Amino acid sequence: MARLGGYAHLSKMSRSQLAIAVVAVTASLLWIFQTTTVPTFDFDEALYRRIAEEMKQSGSYLQQTWDGRPFYEKPPTYEWMIVLASRAVDGPGTAVSIFACRLPSLLFSWATMLLLAWFWRRSAADYAQLFGSERGMPQWMSSPALPILAYNAALLPVAGAGCVLLDPMLTFFLTVPLMLFARATMRSGSRLELTTAEAVMAAVAMAAATATKGLIGLILPAAALVIHIVLSGAVRSAGTTIRRAAPAFAGAAALATLFYGTIYLRSGPRFFYEFFVRQHFGRGFTAMQGHTGPFFYHPLVVLLFGGALVSCVLLLVARRGPIVPYARWAFPLSWIIAVIVFYSLMATKLPNYTWPVWPALSIAACILGVRSAAPCATRQRRWQGAAAVLALAAPFLLFSISMTVASGLDPRALPLRPRTRMIVSAFEPLPGVVRAAFFVAGVMFLGQYLALRRFRKRSLDGPAPVWQLLAASASLNAGAVLVVCLAIVPYAARGARGPLVQLAREAAVLHQPGGTFTTVGLFSPTVSSSYLAGELQQIGTLPLHQSRFARPGQHLVLAPVWAASPCSQPDFRLLQRASYLVLCENRR
Repeated sequence: MARLGGYAHLSKMSRSQLAIAVVAVTASLLWIFQTTTVPTFDFDEALYRRIAEEMKQSGSYLQQTWDGRPFYEKPPTYEWMIVLASRAVDGPGTAVSIFACRLPSLLFSWATMLLLAWFWRRSAADYAQLFGSERGMPQWMSSPALPILAYNAALLPVAGAGCVLLDPMLTFFLTVPLMLFARATMRSGSRLELTTAEAVMAAVAMAAATATKGLIGLILPAAALVIHIVLSGAVRSAGTTIRRAAPAFAGAAALATLFYGTIYLRSGPRFFYEFFVRQHFGRGFTAMQGHTGPFFYHPLVVLLFGGALVSCVLLLVARRGPIVPYARWAFPLSWIIAVIVFYSLMATKLPNYTWPVWPALSIAACILGVRSAAPCATRQRRWQGAAAVLALAAPFLLFSISMTVASGLDPRALPLRPRTRMIVSAFEPLPGVVRAAFFVAGVMFLGQYLALRRFRKRSLDGPAPVWQLLAASASLNAGAVLVVCLAIVPYAARGARGPLVQLAREAAVLHQPGGTFTTVGLFSPTVSSSYLAGELQQIGTLPLHQSRFARPGQHLVLAPVWAASPCSQPDFRLLQRASYLVLCENRR
């Protein structure tokens, strides 16, 4: 009894805080499974891995090459991180392992969550004072682990935390101005009174974001400020806000200019044209590499893969809170709107463009949770019903998709586009273990749906049980990603890589000196001109005249069946088909 009595001082609230920390840390540590079990088979993943490998081999860190040819589409910043990780994990050899190329994204994802925890530890009490909810706010709302829990409640950043993509790195740097601007507007509204230290930190972070992915590192923070000014009704004082923000943006532009000037001196005008002109403006006005979609593509991505985090924000933002100016507390909402609107206006659509949204959603969920604890917080507004429908639709749709796949339904019976039907049917019939994995994932999405319904009912009156919803969703997301990594992704990787390995070997055997080996419409996975031992790296028209397997006779084309139109020409003939791929030759 004495031993039990030693724990009597633990209140219900402190146990809640402990539960928040345990779930947040456990869910985040499960991301390691992605870095160790998922092979690199996507186009971008193979691309970044190959560039880093060649950079490591050559020792040239300012010039990027892709199978020996110059690559100008991205700055080398992200590849530097992969090379550093490879030197730490793989040693000084030439190879870049799967774990090494995934490690930077994992570390930057963790670092982003640590930034969120630091922000909330410093800001929770300030927001409570702003809303007048100091007395009614549960202690768990001030836990620094709460935004980490919120981040894990979104499915897309959890599923992609270890992907070989530069977006987690970009998001880490953009999270710094997000937090600094949020604190500055909380103090002064839309006037944005940044201290000197805050302006310097924002400048360095925006410069680093610009060095990672280009002008977006400056455009997104600027767009968020403009939208915040408009939504705050402070257009007349916009000049003052711009003058106070100008030093941070000027410092970021100066640092970024120094960085890109160095790259320009080494790479020449071709880099400037390809990266700054074609990759920036071309992607904005023309859908590149087939990445198309409607205007509402990115809002749908956020709704569908935002999990309980988006649902929580939708349900809480509809509540009537204390009368506090929008300018003082809602900068994260302005940031979310800026990211979604900006990328929706672009012609090229990709799910990973939404990455900078997730930290802002995490902060917004915490702020709105504090607002819901204010004494004057009342029932939802009239449009709460529409918000509830959107909030509940996403997990139910994911549940329906998972159960449909688990049932073994023939995809050709679904109303799909011809290309989509051919892609899906290439992986039929699914093995029993994969169908079982889809069933388990579907059960977890159903659990999220039920948790959201329960949250909606309990949040109608009084402080909303935010942490319980986020903890349940973070746990279910972690479980679903674990199942996918252990059962579904390995099967998909084998199904995609196996036929490619088979036909690429056949092409290497048949290829003649001076001919070409062309891949058409093959973006995932990729094939490299250096392919000899199962390494799949690149896509394009690739001379293979140095292949030790070469013999005269063929000009070869490797393509998926939905993009195999060159093989239907009279002077081509089919050599071999493997699953979704065909190999044909032209003997002109």
